[in-house]
Amino acid sequence: MSTDELLDHAPAQVGQIVADRYEITAHLGTGGFAKVYRGFDRSIERDVAIKFLDLRSMNAGGALMSTVLERFQREAKLAARIPHRNVVQIYDIGQVDDDPYRPFIVMELLVGHDLDEHMMREGPLAPQRALPLFVDCLDALGEAHKQEIVHKDLKPSNLFLSSPGTRSEALRIVDFGIAHIKGSGAKEAGKERLTATGQILGTLQYLAPEYIAHQTVSPALDVYQMGLILVETLSGKRLIESDNPFECLRIHTFGLLEIPQYLLESPLGPIIERALHPDPLLRYPDAEAFADALSKVGPSTVPASPLLQGGGELRMSRFQDASSSPG
Repeated sequence: MSTDELLDHAPAQVGQIVADRYEITAHLGTGGFAKVYRGFDRSIERDVAIKFLDLRSMNAGGALMSTVLERFQREAKLAARIPHRNVVQIYDIGQVDDDPYRPFIVMELLVGHDLDEHMMREGPLAPQRALPLFVDCLDALGEAHKQEIVHKDLKPSNLFLSSPGTRSEALRIVDFGIAHIKGSGAKEAGKERLTATGQILGTLQYLAPEYIAHQTVSPALDVYQMGLILVETLSGKRLIESDNPFECLRIHTFGLLEIPQYLLESPLGPIIERALHPDPLLRYPDAEAFADALSKVGPSTVPASPLLQGGGELRMSRFQDASSSPG
């Protein structure tokens, strides 16, 4: 498809006015079935980000399209329910025209880049910088857990490093598209699950063992994913580098994770081991408990990654007992 054809199929165009209010000023990025644009809210005169979903060209049945649409709409509703500065703020939701498969979400315009992009460009973060960012981010995730919301797809690309290098730098949680709602929250949302029984959704390198084995969803799942991200951010090494789905599932379910030895030998070691325990009942019960433990570690007591110190090699060490895995 040519560039002109791609533009013709785009859910919005630069210069377009959406909902008689939002002027599209630039294209920011594309992911999945969604495109994100920079916009200007003419009513209250502020810059915003607008995320559009366009399912018209999706080669799928109506049931799948309806599920994707529902996830998109629920993303906005869930994020709006979490009152924390480390969760991206949602301002509005609507649709481009009478076509129900062209909705949009208007949200806070973040300045910066996601954590995955940062690590690819600049490598690991020093502990003095990373630990306070993660404590605040976990605190926000803890607010979601109090509302019985489990994100379920935490990974570096879903954590946005806003205002990097400034005093207001923060690690912000984005994309609640496949989040899971439990208990009374599920009743309010209308459905507890948007997936068929036995269907696994998420990113292979960040799936928790109990979710792979039994599709068990609890705040401990988010704790496991945040533990993986914390280790990667500090060390500069992705813990599961394979894209082979069977290899990813094998490492998670058989407790074969390997952690940089320098981190395991630091005061952070016991916290990492608990956050990444293969048994969810032996992890931190939720993100707030993880944040409390992490806040008690002095950043100066954790060594910086050897990759920040002249490109030294990382010695990896397995800390799990495979027999204790739910797999």
